Amino acid sequence: MMEATLLSIARLAEGPEAVVLAVPKLRAHLFDDAPSDPSRPVRVVTADSADALPLADGFRALAPKVDVIVFVPEGVVLAASYLASVQQAAQRWPDLVGEIGVIRRIVEDERVTSAVFDDTERPIRSAAHLLPWLRPRTLFANLMWVRVEACGNLKFMAFPQSAEYLAFSALLDQLRPRGRTRVVSCNTAVQVRAGPERRSGYDAGRELYGALSRISEWRDRSDAVFAARSSYLDPRTEKIRLFGEQIMRYLASPAARAHIGSFIKGMWAARREAAASRHRIRDDIRNLG
Repeated sequence: MMEATLLSIARLAEGPEAVVLAVPKLRAHLFDDAPSDPSRPVRVVTADSADALPLADGFRALAPKVDVIVFVPEGVVLAASYLASVQQAAQRWPDLVGEIGVIRRIVEDERVTSAVFDDTERPIRSAAHLLPWLRPRTLFANLMWVRVEACGNLKFMAFPQSAEYLAFSALLDQLRPRGRTRVVSCNTAVQVRAGPERRSGYDAGRELYGALSRISEWRDRSDAVFAARSSYLDPRTEKIRLFGEQIMRYLASPAARAHIGSFIKGMWAARREAAASRHRIRDDIRNLG
């Protein structure tokens, strides 16, 4: 899926000034021949953590060279016009400092190329879902762009690679006092799904629900950056949507019930772990008294 993402970047109508591929050290050798535009070779940057999103590594590599940085996760394929749309938004609203694009369209074929996007108005099948606009944002693919000049002392927190929206919303929350920010539907990109999920449903559900349970800790709410400010993510609401989404899919998709049921069990396990952790903390505080 990374190859499809890199190919779409190489074929952008408005080429980026620089391209950085941030990957864990253990995967770096897989991208020695990463597809790229000869005039804009891909620079591979290695991250120490194999599990966390390498946003900070990519940001540090690009910040001295560009004015706007776009974070594009693996499996996201950009339309040829994507970068032009970002440039247009940045020029139209000089006070716009950051934006998350929620990708609501899915292509079930890794061989997708920019030819799919020759006509950006051409409809692409949306992800199968009964109520797509009520679906949790954490289950959609997302991408994000930021103005470098607004990112001084930005705090990059460690989120699992499956928690893109959590990581992006944490950054956008910090940028909110510095200018205009927004979350929009992105119609110039699609998510590619090739074959079955690499992880079990149990692991995926446990990891995502666990990240939501610990988001207050990761945000460090005592910090003035987050104090008394609204957020682009309400963990409680997102958890409710996650459970509701999975129950609806379980009832509507008999063929996928094994994976969905496993995902729900993973969420319940993470919920029990979070509750046990809270009880231990309360007991420790009570014992100190």
